[in-house]
Amino acid sequence: ERAAQLARDAATGKVVCAGGKDAQGRAIIWVRLRLHNPRECSAEDMARLVVTVMCKALEDVETQRRGIVMFSDGSEVGLRNMDPRVPKYLMGSVLPRLPVRVARIVMYNPPFIVGRVIFPIVRALMSRKVAARIALLPSADHDALHQILPPAAISAEYGGSRPFHLSGWLGELGRSKGGIFNTLGGERAEELRRHLLRRRRKNARFWAGLAAVSQL
Repeated sequence: ERAAQLARDAATGKVVCAGGKDAQGRAIIWVRLRLHNPRECSAEDMARLVVTVMCKALEDVETQRRGIVMFSDGSEVGLRNMDPRVPKYLMGSVLPRLPVRVARIVMYNPPFIVGRVIFPIVRALMSRKVAARIALLPSADHDALHQILPPAAISAEYGGSRPFHLSGWLGELGRSKGGIFNTLGGERAEELRRHLLRRRRKNARFWAGLAAVSQL
């Protein structure tokens, strides 16, 4: 059942890693919340999808070293797409335990209430170091986005030149290390440990993160 739910969530294209990287060589994970339906996908399901996409990104050695960029497109997002449990669960229970560094978060064209009301309050409570990792682009400004993410790394939807086909991405997930649509516990988690531990054998945080993934 978890594998079937994961496959359905992945097929929406709401969280993908299309292969683009920023100028520092960090993999870009692209999030489109307008494609999210909380009635069909729980906070735990969404977290499982994010973890799955991150594990796919971690198959790249450079990503293991440099980390990732979360590119969140808030265009056309409405109340029907919002679930406050998702950021709470991701930020509090999932991302801190994952074996990957989230080097930057780009909030692109978020809804007014998020970008102009909620985020300034939340940012004021963050440490200076964490706040510096977040870039808020309050409108659909391609030029401002290109100063953060190179056009060659993003799709034409954002004035970029990187091709993206959802069917191709889903095919890549299906070919990943034993099939990414398996559940992330049991044999899947053990396979991920064996695959990635070879390169980061001495990293205790990395090992702990993979152990946490197996509990999702």
